[in-house]
Amino acid sequence: GALKMASYGTKEGFDLKSFLNSLPHSPKLIVLDLDYTCWPTHVDCMVSSPFRSDGKGSAYDSYGLHIGLFPHVKEIITEIQSCNIPLAACSSTTDPDTSYQLQTVLGIKDKFSYSEVYPRKKTVHFKRIQEASGIAYQNMIFYDDDYTNIRDVSPLGVTCVYIEDSNGLTWNLFKSGLTLHAQKFNK
Repeated sequence: GALKMASYGTKEGFDLKSFLNSLPHSPKLIVLDLDYTCWPTHVDCMVSSPFRSDGKGSAYDSYGLHIGLFPHVKEIITEIQSCNIPLAACSSTTDPDTSYQLQTVLGIKDKFSYSEVYPRKKTVHFKRIQEASGIAYQNMIFYDDDYTNIRDVSPLGVTCVYIEDSNGLTWNLFKSGLTLHAQKFNK
């Protein structure tokens, strides 16, 4: 099933390890789209490499445009890693090299155990992620801002969360995806 929400929330008072332990079924893999899920741009048409770090976790492109992760993304990624849940990057960008460069400068490229970043349908990405990881689709959660991708991937059995506003992945959306995922197994 897909979840459609637009809310922010904060990490305040939220302990991911405890939350996961309270669920009847925790995800085995978290899959993140990149453009407008992790950062507020399309790397294939709105920014220009090379990128340089601003020294504070964000970057400047070759024209001086300032680019950073959405406010909650870095902390969410850190929390996921602290719980030993692997992450996958999944992007249909037509400019994978620029995406990888931006991921590197923003300090997240090495956080992804699996990376499918090239111009193909997300179902192709998921097939390759599933083959590489050995993790069943029903044990994955996917966050994306493009409803076409949500619609295409959901029938595979992946828990999909649609990010319908322009604020990217937030704590509330992240937590809602975990809850929705657990509810699939509680029927």
